Formats: sequence, structure tokens, C-alpha cells
Amino acid sequence: AVAATDGRILAVYGGPDHRTQGYNESNATTVQAGSAFLPFVYAAGLEHGVVKERNGISTPVTPETVYDGNDGHIVTTPEGPYWDRSGKKVAAHNEGNKNYGQITLRTALASNVNTPFMQLGMDAGLDKVRATAEASGLLSSSIGPQVPGMSLGSATPSAIRMASAYATFDADGTHYEPYSVRRITRNGSRV
Repeated sequence: AVAATDGRILAVYGGPDHRTQGYNESNATTVQAGSAFLPFVYAAGLEHGVVKERNGISTPVTPETVYDGNDGHIVTTPEGPYWDRSGKKVAAHNEGNKNYGQITLRTALASNVNTPFMQLGMDAGLDKVRATAEASGLLSSSIGPQVPGMSLGSATPSAIRMASAYATFDADGTHYEPYSVRRITRNGSRV
């Protein structure tokens, strides 16, 4: 846990026992963020709006904006479908391949529906999603390549960085770097 008011690290769970595990999981960058990354995509859309046509203007996004929540939705850019390096159209998938039909972003976020957020990331701009995540406190080195899957949490931030980034939401967009040492003393006096 990280304090939203100043970035103090309040609590950490690094694993069961350093003697058996040998490293602190709270600062490891080995696990994908997954759905925990969706709020950064949502925030980028809310802040910057979306562009759905080539040379089009940005239009606002609200919690009531509707997206396709069906499994297998083909991800698009203003130029058309997004193609991967193997020449296949990129499709977004939901857990259990479930279809939700047309769904508001509010409901999609609350229900953990992937397909609207993969498309929202493309519509807002993956560069803006990355910038929003970084401004919230995630390290650039943990975010990875700007491909559609980034919006579904392919980033590997540490638990401390995720807690710090979520604290930015709680602080109305003001980010404080996480820290664990408040002061250093020697024999009761500050050093």
C-alpha cells in the first residue's frame, strides 16, 4: 500500500520468507498487470478522447460511451483493421470467450470485459495510454511495446509501482514517487 498524500510505502508483502524465496516480490517486474492496467486505458480515453477516422478530430469519452463487448472483436485503427506481423487481423478476446454485446465503458470496467479496452486503447492512442500510465507512476521500462495487447495489461510493473499509480488516481491525478525511508538517525539524532 502507498499513501496517496505523499508516496509513503505503508505496507509491503514480498513473499513468504526471504530464506526460502530469496527475493522480494513486491519490487519484482516479472508478472503482467493484466486487468489491473485497464484503468490507465480508461483514464487516457477520458483525458484525451478518441480519434476514429484518419485526420479526424478527437471526440470525448465518458463512462457511458458504448463499445463492442463481443469476443473476437477485430481491433481497428483509423485506417482499418490492425494487422499483426504474421499478416493476421488482431482480435480482442474476453475471458471465457464471452460475448457482452454493446456495453458502456463503466460496465465494461466493472465487469472486466477486455474487448472495449483493447479498442479504446487504439482509439485514444497507445502513445497516450503509455503516457498516462507513466504519469501515474509506472516505469517506462515495465510497459513494453505499443501494440494492442498493451491495453490489456502486458506491462510488468512491480506491485509497489502499481500501488503508487493507483494512489495517483486517489490523489486526483497528482503522483508522488513511492519511498520507504522517512528519515535516517544515529543515536537518536538526524543524520
